[in-house]
Amino acid sequence: MLDLSFPSMGSEARVMLDGPRALADSARAWLEEFEARLSRFREESELCALNRDPRQRVPATPLLRDLVRAGLWAAQRTGGLVDPTLLGDIERAGYKTTRAGAQRTDLRDALAAAPARRAARPDPRGRWRTVGWRRGSSHARTACGSTRAASGRAWRPT
Repeated sequence: MLDLSFPSMGSEARVMLDGPRALADSARAWLEEFEARLSRFREESELCALNRDPRQRVPATPLLRDLVRAGLWAAQRTGGLVDPTLLGDIERAGYKTTRAGAQRTDLRDALAAAPARRAARPDPRGRWRTVGWRRGSSHARTACGSTRAASGRAWRPT
């Protein structure tokens, strides 16, 4: 059994498998590429490039579209516990930069310092733009990492 742990996405990733080391290295490389392409903390990422683009409709890779779709799915399934629409709130709470390499905090201390959680909702101050989908889509984006869905509208991929 191979057990490989490494830093990834501000956390610790672990790959465990019965198989060749090259397979574990391949899984690690995939996670590193995923992070590089979709991090809100890397100005050169696809996510940040998409959000900087001023056009109403911009191309998005399948990986980026899948990320948006997964975030919206998770928000629906968890009743907002997982929610890709809370970038402003997260940044106001102090999470503006990556936590990679940051000193760990006891969970009780972190929860005590966190603001009260509210129900998921779109940020009314945001600029609504489609993300590689048809005009009138329910998705919007603002600063790096902020993708939002307006309630009551259906998502339509192009």
